[in-house]
Amino acid sequence: MAKLRYIQCGAEYRISPSRDPYENYVSTGLNTGNLYIGYAVHTLFNTRKMFNLWAPLTEQEVNEIKSNFDIIVMGASNFINSSTDFGVPADNLNKLKLPIIVLGIGAQAPNETIKKIPLTKGTERFLNSISEYSNLIGVRGEYTAELLEKMGIRNFQIIGCPTYYINKNINYKIYKSERNFNELKIALNYTNISQRCDEKILKFAYENDIDIIGQTEYVEEYWKRSLPYNFSDEKLCKKTKDKEKLYTKILKRDINEVKEFMRNHFDQYYDIDQWIQQIKKYNFVFGTRFHGNMIAVQNSIPSLLVTHDSRTKELAEFCNIPYITANNLVGDLNLERLYNEMDYSKFNLEYPTKFKSFLEFLKNNGVLDIDELIINSDLQNEAQLTTESIKSLSIMDSYISEVFATSQILYRCPLENIAALNQGPCVDRYTLEIDGLHIKVVGTDPMVILPNFVNYDKTKVYVKIQLTAPANTVLEIFYEEENGESQYPYSESRKVSNIIYEGKNEIYLAIEADAIIKSLRLDIGNTPGEYVLHSLEIRA
Repeated sequence: MAKLRYIQCGAEYRISPSRDPYENYVSTGLNTGNLYIGYAVHTLFNTRKMFNLWAPLTEQEVNEIKSNFDIIVMGASNFINSSTDFGVPADNLNKLKLPIIVLGIGAQAPNETIKKIPLTKGTERFLNSISEYSNLIGVRGEYTAELLEKMGIRNFQIIGCPTYYINKNINYKIYKSERNFNELKIALNYTNISQRCDEKILKFAYENDIDIIGQTEYVEEYWKRSLPYNFSDEKLCKKTKDKEKLYTKILKRDINEVKEFMRNHFDQYYDIDQWIQQIKKYNFVFGTRFHGNMIAVQNSIPSLLVTHDSRTKELAEFCNIPYITANNLVGDLNLERLYNEMDYSKFNLEYPTKFKSFLEFLKNNGVLDIDELIINSDLQNEAQLTTESIKSLSIMDSYISEVFATSQILYRCPLENIAALNQGPCVDRYTLEIDGLHIKVVGTDPMVILPNFVNYDKTKVYVKIQLTAPANTVLEIFYEEENGESQYPYSESRKVSNIIYEGKNEIYLAIEADAIIKSLRLDIGNTPGEYVLHSLEIRA
């Protein structure tokens, strides 16, 4: 079989940094996270050549590309937006008329409730072109898929981001052990310090002398390198002065003190290998940058993402990166608690399935040399996959089962009371039968609201659940705390979870809260099908 010849376009995977931070910022496509996307494409396909998607191709360039390459591989990002015109890229693709593999195209909007993004004519042509030259378009998540479908484009598959597969190992896992704050070596990242969540992260970094890794912070890089600003554009000058004022306002410090902090605790990388070497010095990464967190995850470092827009949320949900929404980042930051509560069991359980689906996506797009591209595509058997999870759970299960054997029962939830409540999202129906409450799940995020149990003064409870599941999946219990935020009572920081397997399961979970627990929500599993809840007991 002849080896396929891939040419890369879209996100760059390396630049030649200049001395000037602003020039570097522009060269990366205004975000060093783009370099990681390009690096992933380069790593996955062993590309040796790129062409500039944004510059009109000459007839000679078109002929050279068509003569020397078989497939275009495009590292995409938030291309579906209202501000950019993709007319030139559309023209280039129509000149080349080569098969295209699009990896990770996404939509950018303030939140996923926006169901239509106004696009330029050039961007509409571009999207229709990639649809024409791709068997399947690789999109970031369900939100992007929904927008494309409304445009009449239906040949897509949700794959997340190409950086999710950069390790090339179908059995990849993240392991995490309990740590106190002094044991944490933390790196933080933020997007826009005028946002409340990013302001909170910046203040925590400054007050605790914690390192920050930037992606779009060219102003901070001038400070880091003690360089004078090197631009005369009035808008850039004003933006720089406004940023200085914002830093001094947030941190309540003189700008020279802020600059000194950045000299000691800020870095921004234009070489992914250097970024990787730096990230390996930490054991926890936290912040609002998806790729700043993913580069940690792909190097076995647990990270917790703060989602602040539609793009970060749909990527986190598909990739099973633990996250907390910006709206739920309230009160003082407690990174020790957030670290110890984040849960990678869902990531570990579903990664092999999503990796396998990605391989099928590549095959459907004409990639015939997968075995040469991927390090390990051999799925371990179920026993191998779950051994470590079982080991980590067995001690806690043993302890909680003793509690159930000796403690007074607090509440046995009548199944008919659940059936009487309104069905949550992705739940089609409840049916009470002799063996329990049958729950028909039709989506990937089913919510079963549990009846409020008797009032009591408890911040720690134990839950026992007997449940039959239609497939291997993850069960989650979210809890609401007294005096918590009423608009967003449940969040990723207030949940416990457990792997469940096809067939009957008996699960013990401990819930430890900072305040009195008011109510519980059961996310019964993320695989459609029929679940049977046989019993649910709560003890203190």
